[in-house]
Amino acid sequence: MRFKSFVFVIPVAFLAACSGIKRCSYESPGRDQWQQPEAVIAALALEPGDRVADLGAGSGYFTFRLADAVGPEGRVYAVDVDEDMLALLRERVAEEGASQVEVVHASYDDARIPEPGVDVILTVDTYHHLEDREAYFARLAESLKPGGRLAVIDFDEPAGFIHRTFLSSHRMDPEVIEAELSAAGYRLQERHDFLPQQSFMVFAAADEAAQDEASVRPGINAPFLAEDLDVEEWTNRFEVESREIYLQREAITDALEIEPGMGVADIGSGTGLFLSLLNDRVGSEGTVYATDIAPKFVAHLKDRVAKEDLDQVEVVRGGEREVGLPAASVDVAFVCDVYHHFEFPKASLASLMEAIRPGGHLVVIDFERIPGETPEWIVNHVRAGKDVFRSEIEGAGFTLVEEVDVPGMKENYFLRFKRP
Repeated sequence: MRFKSFVFVIPVAFLAACSGIKRCSYESPGRDQWQQPEAVIAALALEPGDRVADLGAGSGYFTFRLADAVGPEGRVYAVDVDEDMLALLRERVAEEGASQVEVVHASYDDARIPEPGVDVILTVDTYHHLEDREAYFARLAESLKPGGRLAVIDFDEPAGFIHRTFLSSHRMDPEVIEAELSAAGYRLQERHDFLPQQSFMVFAAADEAAQDEASVRPGINAPFLAEDLDVEEWTNRFEVESREIYLQREAITDALEIEPGMGVADIGSGTGLFLSLLNDRVGSEGTVYATDIAPKFVAHLKDRVAKEDLDQVEVVRGGEREVGLPAASVDVAFVCDVYHHFEFPKASLASLMEAIRPGGHLVVIDFERIPGETPEWIVNHVRAGKDVFRSEIEGAGFTLVEEVDVPGMKENYFLRFKRP
């Protein structure tokens, strides 16, 4: 693991107000305004006695705020690789009598957190400095307790004079962060949007059993992940009157029983066939998450949302094992002709269980697969029939509510499940 180096120049008059160039870069005048540290600490919902790691602690901008939040019975590991910052941190610990803070000298490829079982790892404005992030954060998960969280804050847009002028390249696309941490074995729990020029996402290390799950259909999503994916070709295949789902899209949307203000997820949204209908149904107070694992579909969905003024739609790139949605964010998760593309169904269903609010619904529409009756291409393409898929979904903790008879739908079935 390496931290990418950077060089910048700050006027001498500005430095005169700071104890040193490095501390100045961490605690520049005006940072509190855009960093909103009190709001960040509140969002982490820490409890007295919690154990927290401040990864990339720098001068301790967050370290001592975290120490106040966990109290004298808690523990804060201030982790950094910079000798100057580590010395400064030790001085501040002594000056402030912060006995719950332990300064940790990390290496470039290991955070060296002294003990497992940490409740929260917070990394602020540091993620973009790391290389080989997938391997780094996969190892870091070993420091978290079961149910522990990783909070990542990083620049989405450059903030403040210093960052606009000298550090404009030091930013991370939130979708890249999500994709990399998904590959490292994390799942997105929640997303905060109150920081004006930074993303703020909270992740949990995925369940080990789900991560060990073998693919049930290796390569089934390869065509969609290909760099030469032709979105127009797939639009012509998905959005055509000869496709039953497209022809019955209005009736299907009616059967979802969406009410204004609801949160709805279109899992595997593809070309966005249902987005306009869903956008209208949730109304001005609702939200539609359009998720997909294919980068080109995600880009297309964003263009479609902008062109069609679908104000309630938020496009999210999901992973092969998780859907990429915040915890308890949706009332209805809609999986249409997509479940058979779940390469890791246990992990995907666990992610959906977390994303759906208690009492919410999971709706699965998929192809009838009856050997000897169903067209041969469906038998070859869809790995199992309705009974197997139902068993998998119930095994994940969902309860079947009903099989809905949608007028005009013969090739597909419609199952509605409830989250406990």
